[in-house]
Amino acid sequence: MTTSAPLRFANADFEQLPKSIKAKVEKMRETRRGMYIWGPVGTGKTYAAYAIMKKLGELGLRATLYTAPDLMDKLRDDFQHKDSYNLDRLLENRGVLIIDDLGAEKATEWVVETLHRIIDKRYREVLPTIVTSNSSLDELVDRVGDRIPSRLAETCDIVKLEGEDRRLP
Repeated sequence: MTTSAPLRFANADFEQLPKSIKAKVEKMRETRRGMYIWGPVGTGKTYAAYAIMKKLGELGLRATLYTAPDLMDKLRDDFQHKDSYNLDRLLENRGVLIIDDLGAEKATEWVVETLHRIIDKRYREVLPTIVTSNSSLDELVDRVGDRIPSRLAETCDIVKLEGEDRRLP
């Protein structure tokens, strides 16, 4: 769980994000819509996620960010110890949930079922969820089935980030 940015993204600047993203974030309290930000590697999705998390805090909204693989590891550890503490806390989270790099985790049956529980709970409660991914929603269907992408499509504004890999010289 991250409520503050790691060193690499400590200076993530909301003002540097595309206008389409900024407008949606600033209206999130009223619209209760999330965002599905996707695009090729290195186009700034993680940077955007941390900049959004910081902005939401400034707007008085609680936001928590997990990378999808770290989230699944944390929940899997609980599951193996017959403990559901972290999943229960996550399911009760009423703030904005940000899941970075969805699709980077191995899509086992357990992962898909757990992600569905999280996304479905937030769908039913009309809680904003922000997801970043290298995959379009159509591509995500191939990895996790159609239930998760369908709920994300209904509850999230879809934003594609394009461009060259910023990490390469």
